[in-house]
Amino acid sequence: MMRRFFTLGVTAGLASLVLWAAFINSAQPKGLPKEEVGAVAKAAEGGNEHPFVGVSTKRSFDEALANALGQMDQAMTRQQVPDNMAMWRVVEITGRSGGIAGLDLLQVKIAAQYQARADKKAPSR
Repeated sequence: MMRRFFTLGVTAGLASLVLWAAFINSAQPKGLPKEEVGAVAKAAEGGNEHPFVGVSTKRSFDEALANALGQMDQAMTRQQVPDNMAMWRVVEITGRSGGIAGLDLLQVKIAAQYQARADKKAPSR
């Protein structure tokens, strides 16, 4: 009887952990909140920096930075400027760890400067 309750408890615990992990992955930030965009833009030299955010669920700086740079590359591609070059800097590194869900997130925010076409607005994230 105890074995059945133990097995049931472990199964329910694993199911809730899987659901929580799915929720965390779907709730990952895709960009800066609007109030932070203004703050980053004001702090940027020249005022033409574009913010991007990368997230890693493995607490990997390399993965989070690569994610942010990938977003920057996609934004530059949409600008359709031949041989476009960017200059970027890390603005902030933050993370979340622990809790009942066992969070292990690392977030890297970058600010990038690149040429934007006059007929296309640069992305505001």
